[in-house]
Amino acid sequence: MKKKAIITTLLLLSLTLGLGTQSYSKKVTNTTERVKIGDNVYRYRIEYDDKSYLTVVTGKGAVTEDIEPWGDLIIETGVTEIPDNAVSRSGIEKITLPSTLKKIGKNAFKSCYNLKKIEIPSSVSEINGPIFDNCCDLKKIVNKSSVTIKAPRKKGVNYMGYTYYVDGKPAKEVKPGKTMIGKPKAFKLKLNLDGGKIKGKKTKTYKFGTNITLPKVKKKGYEFIGWSEKKNHSNGVSKLWRDGNYYGGTQKRYAQFAKVKITGGKKSIKVKCTNYSARNFIVYYATKKDRSDEVSYSIQNFNNKVYGIKSDDPKNTRVVLKGKYKYFKKNPHKSVVEACLPGMKSNKKYYVRLKYWDSYDGTSDDDTNYGYSNDFGKKAVKVK
Repeated sequence: MKKKAIITTLLLLSLTLGLGTQSYSKKVTNTTERVKIGDNVYRYRIEYDDKSYLTVVTGKGAVTEDIEPWGDLIIETGVTEIPDNAVSRSGIEKITLPSTLKKIGKNAFKSCYNLKKIEIPSSVSEINGPIFDNCCDLKKIVNKSSVTIKAPRKKGVNYMGYTYYVDGKPAKEVKPGKTMIGKPKAFKLKLNLDGGKIKGKKTKTYKFGTNITLPKVKKKGYEFIGWSEKKNHSNGVSKLWRDGNYYGGTQKRYAQFAKVKITGGKKSIKVKCTNYSARNFIVYYATKKDRSDEVSYSIQNFNNKVYGIKSDDPKNTRVVLKGKYKYFKKNPHKSVVEACLPGMKSNKKYYVRLKYWDSYDGTSDDDTNYGYSNDFGKKAVKVK
C-alpha cells in the first residue's frame, strides 16, 4: 500500500508539472499501479474527475507488450519502439507519440475504429508493414517520419469512412514529409415507410461522420413516433445516429407509428398506445400551455405490471400504476401499452405529450444533437 501511495504521489506530481513536452491540466481522481510493458517501460491508467480516462506510457527503451489503453494514449519521451499490434482493436480516439520513437511494429494501430488523426514523428525510421488497416474513422495522417506509410485499408470490416488524398490527389500511401487527408464517403440510406408518406424530400444518401435529421412521415390514423434501426422496434429516434456514434455502409431505418388515445379520468390521465413495440414510454404533462411547469412520468413494464417514476421525485420511487402491456410477436400491430397516471387536479386542463426515448440527462440539447426521440401524441385533456 505504501509503495502504491508513493507511486501515485509521484505520478500526480508529474502530471501537474508535465512529462516531456506534454502537460496535464485536468484534475486526477484515481490512478492504477504501474504495469511493466518493457524492460524499462511502464503503463499507467488515469481517471479524471470528469470520468474520462488517459493512458500514459513512460520509461526508456522498447515497449514489448500490448499497451491496452483506456481513453487517450500518451507515449512519453524516452520510449523508442512499440511492437506489433500494440494498440490494435481499441476504442482510442487520440494517440500522442514521442520524439524518441524509432520503430513501429506491424498493425500497431489496426482496428482503432475511433482514431481520428495521428502524427508520426520525424524520429521514426522503421515501420514493419501496414499500421492503420481497419481504422475506418481515421481522417488525417501527418507523416514526419522517413518512411512511406500505407493508407488505412478495409480488412474484414463493413466499410471505410474516407477516400484518401495527398496534395489533392487520390493516394494509397503517404510519403515522408506529406500529410494524408480523408474525404468522407457517401453511403446509401434506405427508409422503410411502413405504408406512410414522407413530409418533404426523401433522403437517399448520407456522408460519413455527419448526423442528419431524418424526415417525418404521415400515416392516416397513426401518430409518427420516429425511426428505428430494426423493424417493429420502437426506438423513435429523429436522427440517423444517436448517442454521438457514427458508422458507415448502407443503413436502413424503419418508420415507427402508434395509435394513441389520451383521456382525462377522475384525478388522472390515461394513455393508451396500440401498434407500439416497446415496453416503455414517457408522458410529459403541464397545466400551462407554454409547458413551463411540465413534469413527466417514465412508464415501465416488468413482469406484467406497469410502473411509473415521476421526474420531480428526488428518490426516483417506482410506483405501481393501473395499466397493461401486451406484445404480439407474430402481429406487432396488435401490441398495446397503457398506463393511468394518478395525482392530477380535478377540473384542470393538462397539456400532454409523449416520447419513447429521452436523453440520458434529460436535456433538450442532447435530444437536438443526438435525436433521441420525436414527440408524439400531443393533446390537451380535461381531468374530472
